[in-house]
Amino acid sequence: MLSENASGGESLRLLQGHRCVAGADHGRRAAGSARFAGAAGDDVERTPRVRSAASRDVALDERRGRTGGQSLRILVIEDHELFAELLTYSLALAGFQNVRRVDPADLHLDAVLAAAERFDPDIVLLDLLLGAAGVATGYIEPMSARSAQVLVLTASEDPTLLAECLEAGTAGLFSKGCPFAELLEGLTDAALGDTVLSPQARAAVLDALKRRRADQLRGLDGFKDLTRREAVVLRALVDGRVVEEIAATDGVAVTTVRAQVRSVLQKLGVNSQLAAVALARRANWPHDR
Repeated sequence: MLSENASGGESLRLLQGHRCVAGADHGRRAAGSARFAGAAGDDVERTPRVRSAASRDVALDERRGRTGGQSLRILVIEDHELFAELLTYSLALAGFQNVRRVDPADLHLDAVLAAAERFDPDIVLLDLLLGAAGVATGYIEPMSARSAQVLVLTASEDPTLLAECLEAGTAGLFSKGCPFAELLEGLTDAALGDTVLSPQARAAVLDALKRRRADQLRGLDGFKDLTRREAVVLRALVDGRVVEEIAATDGVAVTTVRAQVRSVLQKLGVNSQLAAVALARRANWPHDR
């Protein structure tokens, strides 16, 4: 069975088009080019790169010329108010004059989609973890369906979560852990149409996600094979109880419970109680919780 860290981490090292790409080795660049719709809606081959300040100014001027002086509309969805203000102000200084942010007091999906309906953004800067509103992977697809380019900002390095963002259609993943000036450069480059993900990187990460899901489905088969008693023991382990406590509560010998635990591990295809508990939690087992 592939481990979460091994499969995800190996693939995420391919996300190296920019030093602030989430999950990337920030000191390197990905090889190859990528095909994405740019800020002006064109679909062209681009080699990942980082623009100079002068190049950004030229690109902004060129875009305004193509669109009759119209500025890119950028919508910021971020639960940390100070960071959202800093990002909005910094983007304005970088030449993006049409930037709005969603009220951080209500970042639930319906409110965010209503704000997007009113503003009709070209670019959406989406914080992946929105506090009380939860994980924002479900926001990406409806935003992308409105022809907005969604760029995800996150402090997470969870390979499954980042891969799910790509699966939902995000055009870029940016780490909040890098220096703000570098993060701003990367966002600006992506907003101007320079991709930070090669097709090979995207495909590799999505393939890792598929393998992980296949592993999880195979693991679920093991839960079906558990006897009633083995299920009771595993439920107790998930609740944080140790073998000795389970034996005392159920009035059986410690050796009996240990034998039952060994049978559980064998059926689930794992090597430790911790791994069995982790698998149960990922599979949301037992489902009546």
